[in-house]
Amino acid sequence: FDAAKAEAKFKEHHLKQLVDASHKKKMGSLDDFKSYMRKYVRVGGWLLAKSKITEDIFNRFFWKGLPKALHHHVENRLLQRDPTLDLSQPFVFDDVVKAVEHVLRRDHFDDEDFDSDDLDSDSDSENSSSSSDDSSDSDKEEEPPRYIRKTTKQKKEKKRTSETEREKVVQSFQVKENPSLFR
Repeated sequence: FDAAKAEAKFKEHHLKQLVDASHKKKMGSLDDFKSYMRKYVRVGGWLLAKSKITEDIFNRFFWKGLPKALHHHVENRLLQRDPTLDLSQPFVFDDVVKAVEHVLRRDHFDDEDFDSDDLDSDSDSENSSSSSDDSSDSDKEEEPPRYIRKTTKQKKEKKRTSETEREKVVQSFQVKENPSLFR
C-alpha cells in the first residue's frame, strides 16, 4: 500500500479542468447546477481541506465554473441581497449557491418556458417590483377565441350535404302531395 499515492488524490489542475469543462456547458436547470456543485465540492473541497488551495481560490474557481450567461443573473441577485458587496473579492461559495438556486428554482410560474438560452437576454424586467407585475396581469382581459375560416373544401362538403338534405325534404313533400306518383 502506497500512502503517498493515496494522499495525493487531487491537484489544482484537476480543479481547473473541471471548471473549464463546466464553464463551456449550458446550465439551464437546478439539476445541472447541483451536478456541477457536487463535482466541484468533491475536488475543490478536498483541496481546500488539505490546504492545497486557499478559500479565495476555492471561491474564485467556483464562480469561473458557472457559464457566462448565468453570471449576470447571479451577480444581480447577489447585489440585490447585499448592495455593499465588494466586487474586488470573489463571491463567497455559499452566497453564490443561494443566488443560483434562486435564479434556477423550479417553482417559477413560467418554468416550462425556461431555457438556458433565455439567460442571455436582458433581465431588467426581473428587477422590477412584483406588485406592478401583479397589477398588469389583472388588467388584461381574456381575448375571445379566434374563429378559423372554413376552407373551400369544407364549404363544398357542407353545400353537398345541404343539397342532399334539401332533395330529401322536397321528395318527402312530393310524396305527401302526390302519393300515387311514387308507388
